[in-house]
Amino acid sequence: FPTRRSSDLTINISETIFGVSTSQSTSGTGSFSYIQIPLLIQFKLNKEGGLNFSAGPEFGIMMGSSVTSTDATGASTTTSGTSGYNTLNIGVGIGAGYMLDMGLGFDVRYDLGLANVVKAQGTTAAEGKTGVILIGARYMFGMGK
Repeated sequence: FPTRRSSDLTINISETIFGVSTSQSTSGTGSFSYIQIPLLIQFKLNKEGGLNFSAGPEFGIMMGSSVTSTDATGASTTTSGTSGYNTLNIGVGIGAGYMLDMGLGFDVRYDLGLANVVKAQGTTAAEGKTGVILIGARYMFGMGK
């Protein structure tokens, strides 16, 4: 019986956005750019296409950030860069997809960051974790007949 093997190397570039609120009457929003490297195991219900599920670890490298904070007086401050943040993020991804017989596929995945991306500064202990929803399309050459 002929068998078909496939392997995917996926590198995602994503933008993570979240809001922050502290007890010191300061609030803010941040946008963080990552290169994500997922190492996912894929389970296919049908070798030739159809529904599939994937799960596994994911590693993210922060490339930059932009954070805007507003204090109690309404003054706004924007900072950018990676200082003050842990640039390596480790998480887990879980997803599902569907591959058509012609080789066109669609995927949706949720990546949950497990590492704290905010570095502690002095006596201030802050916590920030990422959560990203990814929606994608792909094409596998040689699959259509």
